[in-house]
Amino acid sequence: MLLRAILKNYETHMNPPDTVTAKAGNLVKQLIKTIKSFALYPENNPIYRQGLETLMNAFNEFFAFSDELRIKVEQYQLLYEEEVIFEEKPSEENFAFIFFNDGIQRMNFTTGLALEEIKELISIISDARVYGLENYDIVTSIWERNFPNIHFIASDEGLFQEYETIPGD
Repeated sequence: MLLRAILKNYETHMNPPDTVTAKAGNLVKQLIKTIKSFALYPENNPIYRQGLETLMNAFNEFFAFSDELRIKVEQYQLLYEEEVIFEEKPSEENFAFIFFNDGIQRMNFTTGLALEEIKELISIISDARVYGLENYDIVTSIWERNFPNIHFIASDEGLFQEYETIPGD
């Protein structure tokens, strides 16, 4: 029993949980929760406002460890540092699929991210869910906003071209 406790303590010390990856996963979960509450409640509702505050706190906690959150988009998964931080069964409600379907390959959030940027991004994603993926262009909407701290890489396979808003990347 004592040996098992010593080995567990040694293992935990030698391989501590990746707190940055855990924070990235929690942040994405909170982002999705806030997007869903945006669809249910008006902006002045306390539930929505509390969700935004919690989301902003999650970003600030992440940025205490890293200056940039780089999220890789796959068809049904979102990854941080090649670790799955979001995965959901295939559907048009899957947030990874919503981005993937529009050609987004990566999204980056950088320190200095403002509450207004988050609100606008939530609005864009909510509009895509309301109007349908085939009727709404997330990439163009994000590109038109020219967010200072939200950047993306996307490709339009129909046009064989890439869109990039990541400075110096």
